[in-house]
Amino acid sequence: MLKDYYRILGVAETATAEEITSAYREQAMRWHPDKNPDSDTTEQMKDVNEAYSILSNPQSRMRYDKEYQFFRYAYPGTQHKEPNSSANNSYDIQDENLKADVENARRAAENYVREFYASLKKDTVTAAKGAWNGMKPYLVAAVIMTFIGLIVVLSDFGSNSLSMALEVQIPKMTEEEATSTEGWTNYRGGDAFQLSVPATVELRNANDAYSQTLHRLSLTENDGIIIFQQKGLAEQKDEAYGKYCRIMIQYIKGSDGDFMKSNEKEDLNHEWKTLFDELVAETIGSASKLMGSYTYKWEVVNGVNCIQIDYKRMGTNFDASIPVICRIAIFQNNNEMVKLILSYREKEANLWQFDFEKVFKSFKWI
Repeated sequence: MLKDYYRILGVAETATAEEITSAYREQAMRWHPDKNPDSDTTEQMKDVNEAYSILSNPQSRMRYDKEYQFFRYAYPGTQHKEPNSSANNSYDIQDENLKADVENARRAAENYVREFYASLKKDTVTAAKGAWNGMKPYLVAAVIMTFIGLIVVLSDFGSNSLSMALEVQIPKMTEEEATSTEGWTNYRGGDAFQLSVPATVELRNANDAYSQTLHRLSLTENDGIIIFQQKGLAEQKDEAYGKYCRIMIQYIKGSDGDFMKSNEKEDLNHEWKTLFDELVAETIGSASKLMGSYTYKWEVVNGVNCIQIDYKRMGTNFDASIPVICRIAIFQNNNEMVKLILSYREKEANLWQFDFEKVFKSFKWI
């Protein structure tokens, strides 16, 4: 089944990114439970968030647009129906990547709506503490845990005015002076954060030979993420292909109070554990598997709190049996958040383990 996302949001196929975002906000408010006290708008809320997840991401929208033409041919006149009158049809999505996009978008939308409605049940005292308390599960699960694109959260908490937008941004990484005799370099991520990296890694460039190869093969380029990789991979040197490491940074910008303050923390209870299960699964992806269990805790890095999650997964490249050591660190700072992922092959721990611990400990908010 393929839904007509343009019809759901009420926009034309030629709509700009700004028009799609505006339409999403309008539809989200239209189907908000406070606007429909006598009706159950759960499915409409899911459809609106699912549609926005697909159309707000350039890659998934491109795949959808190609399939959409076949869909329109198979179901002529469907664009003239009311946006939520009949979402069901027997059309079978042909593009497997789009099928995965849709499944991920639907799951994220369902998570959001479930947690959104749960948040409305909280008493007003809890709600008054800010959007983080009410929307924490969605913020972590649907934005931080997945790379499907920008999702705008609309909530109320009795004020009829709260509109919170979260945006995945890519701060310009500015190389500064070497910080040690070992050749470590300090990088600034715009005006948001900074960290240091060893001379054994390099910042990925969309125009380098390796990235262009990924593009030609239609493989993931991890759009929306800052990536450091083993030195020499950009030039596709043989010695670089014989190693593996990644330092990946995703930066999310919100509004005041969207996230916990950098000096705050709370008990990582069973609710958090459920979210961490999803986080690890989403980060690992379908091409790999978790080996054993993972650990999680609060850690202090340069005077700020972060959530540290450590685990081991199977490899996904030439030899899937080679374990990969991974760490996820979530840094929050009131209106911004960073998800930092560090990974390397276990058999190469002598090359990366000590240095990557230093990378982790070098993170600072600016």
